[in-house]
Amino acid sequence: MELTQMAKQLEEITLLRKDLIVPDSQIVAGTQGFLNHATPILSIDGMPVQATSWAHSQIAAKTVIPIKYYDRMRTEAPALWAQSINRWMPQGKNRLARMIGDQLTAFMSDRYLVLDNHDVLFAVLGVFRDVAQTVGPITVQSADLSETKMYIRAIMPDRTYRLKDSEYTFGISIQNSDVGASSYRVNPYLWRVVCSNGMIGRAGSTDYSIERRHTGARVPEGVLSPETRQARAKAILGETQDITRACLTTDEPFRAMLGAAEEAMERQVIDMTGAVSAVGSVLNMSEDEKNSLLNLFSQEGPTIWGLTNGITALARDTGDADRATELEEGAWTVLTSDMLAKARVVADP
Repeated sequence: MELTQMAKQLEEITLLRKDLIVPDSQIVAGTQGFLNHATPILSIDGMPVQATSWAHSQIAAKTVIPIKYYDRMRTEAPALWAQSINRWMPQGKNRLARMIGDQLTAFMSDRYLVLDNHDVLFAVLGVFRDVAQTVGPITVQSADLSETKMYIRAIMPDRTYRLKDSEYTFGISIQNSDVGASSYRVNPYLWRVVCSNGMIGRAGSTDYSIERRHTGARVPEGVLSPETRQARAKAILGETQDITRACLTTDEPFRAMLGAAEEAMERQVIDMTGAVSAVGSVLNMSEDEKNSLLNLFSQEGPTIWGLTNGITALARDTGDADRATELEEGAWTVLTSDMLAKARVVADP
């Protein structure tokens, strides 16, 4: 997706967005029609809504109904589904219901701190423009928007470093979910030019990264206005701009990443199949992914860095933004942890 297309889509969503803080008692399930022709309906504060699959999964979690059973009831026994929700929905608390028009996109705690994708995007766009004018060109490597998450990766193509195997450039990775599907993450991003592989230097909250759960103070019952939402997020968005600027204009976080890469180039993997098996378990890989990784790893060479590049190549080829991000973060975990040593698949340093 082009960044301009993402911006336009988020602008359109913002025009339709409505956030409600409502009591549990205002979440009511029911049916429409009779017997085999009944269809499930859900209403919030007396307003019928259509829920996304993600919002349904959150309702299932709140009512402690296993999602497979929840989905089966909803499709095969709507009356039982409605009865179960109305019986098991916790009472006495307020919830944040995020709406786009009449569609329920999220159902969360009233303590959820909303960092809206629209606000995050436009906060970093300003930094991108400033850095492009004062430091050098920026290339948005990818921009993806799914039902639950937003991903942006940008690099500085004119600022390159060479290690023994190829050239690298650096940039930033931004990940957000404004519906409760993940924490908020801003991290350094290392890009291998020759094969277009990227790795996310996930390192918690530091001077060059943010990892934050969407937790804040409770909000009073009623409509959560865009102004209130933005005021609550202001400090985090300001920190995001500072870290984005730092990652695009300073070398320090990337020298650390390149230093880890140089060490990994010297660590020999003595059991390639065992290494892939160990990584596959940690990164929840399917058999197809493990077979592909073994092939890519074989092409790179039997070192930890070769294995890491195999993982990032797998991420590049996956075609799914969620999975690609998991693998790009996982590559950094493999590079910086002792999982391979514990699996006894690498030579002693």
